[in-house]
Amino acid sequence: MQRRTRYRISGIETNDGVWTSHPQEVQGEFQRHFSSIFSAGPSSDILDTVEAIPHKITDAMNRTLTQPVSETEILAALKEIGPTKAPGIDGMTAQFFQ
Repeated sequence: MQRRTRYRISGIETNDGVWTSHPQEVQGEFQRHFSSIFSAGPSSDILDTVEAIPHKITDAMNRTLTQPVSETEILAALKEIGPTKAPGIDGMTAQFFQ
């Protein structure tokens, strides 16, 4: 009971500077406040946003990353997995595939 009394919000000041203690008005003020924080504002052009992000991957790196995966790469990756580690989503360990 003490904690409930201590942390009870009896009223708040609205954006207009008016103090309110009516429960429905307090609830409405909280809803307005958090809706304004967590709602999307007017959208800007996405290209402006993307252009502001610094590029870390060069065109050469991108070509390397997007090329088809070879069988040699798959086998090398498979051999690096511990054979008795936790099973995958299919229930099989890497030892089965190795």
